[in-house]
Amino acid sequence: TVTNTLGGISIVGADDRLPAHADSPWPSGASWLPPASPAAATALLTVRSQGVTVKNILFDAPSDAACIELERNALSGDSEFDASHFNAVNCRFTSGQSGIENDGGCGFCIVEDCRFYDLTNAIKCLGTAVAVPLRWVIRRNEFVKNTNHIVSSFSDSVIRDNTFLRHTTDAINTAF
Repeated sequence: TVTNTLGGISIVGADDRLPAHADSPWPSGASWLPPASPAAATALLTVRSQGVTVKNILFDAPSDAACIELERNALSGDSEFDASHFNAVNCRFTSGQSGIENDGGCGFCIVEDCRFYDLTNAIKCLGTAVAVPLRWVIRRNEFVKNTNHIVSSFSDSVIRDNTFLRHTTDAINTAF
């Protein structure tokens, strides 16, 4: 968990090639895998602070949680969570429940040059308790064989230059 007091940090895989799967026979990128004994429904990474960037990482999703959960609440002071201004760059999200979940309405997020494969939800808004997600930019990503590619309400946001292939339910649903 990136707590609400650790804003402006980056978590960067050392290899800038597109991360390969964890069982790949060649070394490529960094892999973030579910632990052997996970707590039920626990995201691999929970972000509660602004300005966090993840780059060049393979996230192998848990079956019952997100790879990355962005949290925002309506509290104040040290109790406030706000993962707005989050960036995911050149990451791969695969094989589980969700790639990125936005809980509370984080804004000003950028998701670019990422791959989303075999997920229930590639990008999903869980709720807009604080705000409708504002000014997201989702560009140059590849969405393949997810049940839902993007399911989120947005305000003043851009979805451009993406590839959407094989989905079961929704390619893009912004009427959340």
